[in-house]
Formats: sequence, structure tokens, C-alpha cells
Amino acid sequence: MKRKLKINWLGRCVVCGSENSIVETEFGSEDFLFEKDKITCAGCTHQGLVVVENDVAYAIWNTPEIREIPEKCEEKD
Repeated sequence: MKRKLKINWLGRCVVCGSENSIVETEFGSEDFLFEKDKITCAGCTHQGLVVVENDVAYAIWNTPEIREIPEKCEEKD
């Protein structure tokens, strides 16, 4: 059964900078997470996954959506 854990050591959210994440995991604990556990930022609900390399877990955040289209700039001679 999957459960949700509040984690503050995976790294900052790329959207809002929050260090607090909610991790959905089947086997993990507050100290030990698994590859591909789902992450949701507690600050802005941006999502990502846990990646584990050399026994170290960290967050890989999904690419943020562009919410505004920049105004077109015209070059002046």
C-alpha cells in the first residue's frame, strides 16, 4: 500500500524553491526512498520523481510549464 511522507531533504522545487516535498512511496521511509517514488512540492504542487545514484536519493523535477508568452521584441536598426 502506498503512503505519503513529508520529506525536506530531496532538494528545492524548481518552481517555487520550497524544500518540503510529499513523497508517495510503497516501501520507503522518512530516511530511505526508492527510485521512481512520486514527488509533489508541498508549496506549489509541482511534481517529479526520486532518482537514486550511488545510494543517494534526490529529486528530478518535471519541466515547468511556461505560463506566459513573452512579448515579441523587434530589433531596431
